[in-house]
Amino acid sequence: MPIVVKNDFTSFILELQENDYTIAFCDCDVNNEKCVNWIKVIKKLRPKISLIVISKETDKSTGGKLYQEGIFNLCEKPLNKDYLKEVLSAILTSTKSGGKIKKFES
Repeated sequence: MPIVVKNDFTSFILELQENDYTIAFCDCDVNNEKCVNWIKVIKKLRPKISLIVISKETDKSTGGKLYQEGIFNLCEKPLNKDYLKEVLSAILTSTKSGGKIKKFES
């Protein structure tokens, strides 16, 4: 499965407009409100994409907002590789596709 990495939000959005990815990782180490806004844009552009948000710290309020916007999962750093495998397996099993994965790092 190909993995594409973009380091800025603009490039990430352009890539999403051109490709229909199954999964996207959003590494949100910046302002959590900014991350919520990014998720809104991504979900408007690709409502069916499975979004996994990765963050160092996320308070319950922000976590709730992220889930309301339709993320698939919220993973805190440091990542637990076994848990992440389970999340990816759940996504890929539910979509039954060998789709592409997209990653955006802030």
